[in-house]
Amino acid sequence: MEKFYKYILFMVFFTTIHCNLYSQEQKFKFGIYAGGGFTNYNVNYDYGIRGMDTSYISDMRFTYNICVFFRYDFVKNLGLRADIQFLKQGGSVSTNRIGSTDSLTPVSRTYSSYIDYFKLDLSPQINFLISNDATLFANAGGYMAVKIGSTQINEATSNLQYLKYEQDISNNLKVTDAGLTFGIGIELKTNKEIGIMAGIRYNLGLQNILDIPQTGDKIKVTNNSITFNIGIITF
Repeated sequence: MEKFYKYILFMVFFTTIHCNLYSQEQKFKFGIYAGGGFTNYNVNYDYGIRGMDTSYISDMRFTYNICVFFRYDFVKNLGLRADIQFLKQGGSVSTNRIGSTDSLTPVSRTYSSYIDYFKLDLSPQINFLISNDATLFANAGGYMAVKIGSTQINEATSNLQYLKYEQDISNNLKVTDAGLTFGIGIELKTNKEIGIMAGIRYNLGLQNILDIPQTGDKIKVTNNSITFNIGIITF
């Protein structure tokens, strides 16, 4: 009889531990996703020179990202999410400098560059259950990114000549970038343990990424990007 009681106590203990572990597994989720989209620079250009047109146009470029993410749900509809990703930021900026005298040849310039970052997003996430197998989500938070490297293609066009060359501009950029991140999407269970997810993520840079002492605050550039992603998630 004593052995029977010990067996019952052991089964109760094992069942309690198992349920606790299962509950924690349900709260903790992770996954991987990748995608592509568009990126551009937001430029604040206060470098006016008398007699010259210093206006600019900022154009988009293609971007892509690869990400691993982790999420812990405190309650059924609210969690905290961390995304660790490689992201390619960049843009293309065209400027005009038109001389005020006949001796100065008008020159238009285009600067097209990419900056590679390792990026960490940290954001609260709200989950909206629409069925047993489908959940809509929305998250918003902040990000910190570390620069890996950057290259730029410079083009100069005038009435007399056309020049094009590539250069490494890493030394003209700050090591880190920071800003806000926003995401929406859907998660679909394919079985009890795994599912697929799709979503849109927008990154709004708040930090001037340039590190050029001679320009001071006259030129400010921040990163912006939007990506469309698809991946898998554990349940």
